[in-house]
Order: sequence, then C-alpha cells, then structure tokens
Amino acid sequence: MLDNRVILICPVCANPLNQYNKSYSCLNNHAFDKAKQGYVNLLLANQKKTLQPGDNKEMVASRLAFLKQDYYLSISEALNTVISKIISLKTHNHHLHIADLGCGVGYYLSALKKYLSLNECLAEYWGIDISKEAIHSASQYDKTISWLVGSTKTLPFAPQSVDILLSVFAPIYPEEVKRILAPNGRIFVITPASSHLLELRKLLFEQVKESDSEKILQKMNGFFELVDTVPVRSSIHLTSKNEIENLLKMTPFYWKSNLTKKMELLSLNELTVTIDINIWIFQHKQSKLS
Repeated sequence: MLDNRVILICPVCANPLNQYNKSYSCLNNHAFDKAKQGYVNLLLANQKKTLQPGDNKEMVASRLAFLKQDYYLSISEALNTVISKIISLKTHNHHLHIADLGCGVGYYLSALKKYLSLNECLAEYWGIDISKEAIHSASQYDKTISWLVGSTKTLPFAPQSVDILLSVFAPIYPEEVKRILAPNGRIFVITPASSHLLELRKLLFEQVKESDSEKILQKMNGFFELVDTVPVRSSIHLTSKNEIENLLKMTPFYWKSNLTKKMELLSLNELTVTIDINIWIFQHKQSKLS
C-alpha cells in the first residue's frame, strides 16, 4: 500500500510541495511548473554558480551515447544486485522511495527501476541533478521516473523521506543526506578505485595520481556507519575514436588534461580500459533495515 509521507518540499520555504495537474506549489504559493518533457525545475537562482550549472549539452550527449552502449553495465548490474539484496523485497508493505543524487542522464536509476520491478518491488523513483540538460535527457530516456533539476547541496526532499539513496560518481553532502534518509534507509555510493580508467589516465597525464578510494569513509565519518563494500572490476574495449571521446567527456580529465595529450588520445582507433570501482553501503548509526 502507499504511505502518506511527504516527499517533495519547497526549495524556497521547505513546506510540503503538492502536485496540481502540471504544477507543484506549497502553502506559501511558491509554484513550480512541469516542463513539457515532464521534469520539474526546483533549482533556485541563488543555488547557481553559473547560468547553466552542471554538464552542458555536449557533455550530456557524450554521456548518453556512451552509457547507451552499456560499457558501464557491470557497474549497473552490481548496483542492482546489491540493492535488491539489501532491501529484502518481500518484507515491505509500502512503497519505497528511491532517489539518485546527481543522476545525470538517468542510466543507473532507470536500470534499477527495471530490475526491481521484475522482482515486484513497489517503489517511487526520483532522479535529481543540477544540470538541466542532463535532466532533460533523462526525462526522454525514462518517463516513468520523477526527474528534478535541483541542488544536491540543498535537496528538495522532506526529512527522513527517502529509503534508498544512490550517488554514482557524484558529489555527496553527508549532512544533507542524513536529513532526508529514512531511519532504516541505506545509501549506496559509487566511487573510483585505484585502477579505474588507468589506461586513459596514463595517456593523459605525465604523472598518474592514485585515486584515494577510501576518501568517502572520511567524508561520511560522524554521519553514518559503513555496512559493506562491494568491489567491481572489469574491462571494456572501445572500438572507435567517437567512443573514446565520449568516455573522455564524461570524466573530469577532459578539463584537467592539456590539449596535446587529449589530441594524442583521440587519435587512437581503439582502447581497452579498466573498470575499477567500489560500491559503499552506509546506514544511520545502529540502524537495521527490516
């Protein structure tokens, strides 16, 4: 059965947001209209550092093209499996609320929804990203999910309203996550491990810095406790200049590397790249999902 939890709150005054046809509004009459593509823009002007924050149109197009070829399928499948085991699908008699923070084009959340639906999990799905271009793309990719343009620093979710939170290669703000996570909720954070995209990094930089794979533990310390860590290791083989460029534009290396190195990389016709990530599972301290 459906529960009566308030999920969305007004980004201006934090009162509950209620949907009326194609608009959301609060008791103070702050109103937010749905775009024709179906998403809702809850990003306030004072939450922007630039006119168009987050991934731009070119970066979103590259990300979508790359992910649609399922090069990161091993990550998605591992995440789906871990989440389905944790939430004990058959024990819930209400809808779960699942949110992807920094969801990008919605690849992981959409795949998770399809996977859990096959296992008869009742849930509402929410994807939020600061990039309007990314959310515009996500809303075309899967129209059954509630997509939001918004800040992950100040999330438009009510306190203790979300059961499952995802953060895949995205900035995470522990204090804000703690506020919105339900008492028995779980957080699934994906971060690069030491060899992730190592071949790409070696081609782009004279000195390759090893990823601090445990940095997330320091960040979450004091807010949450670690439940488990699941490593995912695989490799992918890119077979065209286009695919290599799409991957590059998905990473911060695109901005951090110099033009000469980038041109050398993009002259290649194929490239085998290591996938090396960790899925970190966190919970409120001394909390158990039941």
